[in-house]
Amino acid sequence: KTYTLTFDKNNYSFTENNGILSIKCTTNGDVFYSDNVGTPILPYSPYNILRPERSISSNYSVKLEKELIYEHATLEATMDFLHAPDSKETSIATHSVETPVIFGGDQWRVKYYYAYFKVSPFVYDANTKRLYVVNKLTITLPDEVDTRKQPVFDYVNDLPAEKIKSMVINPEELAIFYPQQSEGKKENQINRSGEVVDYLIVTSPELSDAYQQLADWKIRKGIRAKVITINSYMPWNENYAAI
Repeated sequence: KTYTLTFDKNNYSFTENNGILSIKCTTNGDVFYSDNVGTPILPYSPYNILRPERSISSNYSVKLEKELIYEHATLEATMDFLHAPDSKETSIATHSVETPVIFGGDQWRVKYYYAYFKVSPFVYDANTKRLYVVNKLTITLPDEVDTRKQPVFDYVNDLPAEKIKSMVINPEELAIFYPQQSEGKKENQINRSGEVVDYLIVTSPELSDAYQQLADWKIRKGIRAKVITINSYMPWNENYAAI
């Protein structure tokens, strides 16, 4: 399955000062920059692609159409704006001209699987000092499934279909990959799939929706975040204070 992304260089401003070129996004959206000192930095955005259950996406391939926009360009090493909080990733600018994509891994949210990518609309060849804009990029994902993975169980606060649609670039495939997505909630069902998360939020049922916004933001940055309610992991007759 192939997915296409397009970019417009007019959504970015280019400023040259003392021979150093900086790039800044001029539109709203999730745009981040790596913060490695001494490394040329390019902006990137997170993209999630909905996948069938237990999919393996690591053997993906990328094709791109690029346009040379600067020759003999020296990019600044660090930026003082739009840094991604807590971001410690290797700069996309260190990747070769042919691969302006970083695969963040196969991830899941409640019962939905998706592939996470960081994609820059620019590629920079540090050897020739040429800067390109990517006009069109296609990502092809393999039809591979890991049958050894355990299925993902639902949490008590199940994820609405509209929420996952807003997180991915292919919402029209949700009904194809997950035809049973409209099932009701399964109360007090505990996730025993062995799911690994980087950022776990434990809260009361009344505050779960509010904290879900924080978790969604973390997920867009590539951090595996999860919100669970106390009673989803505690028997109904236990005192909450016991946790």
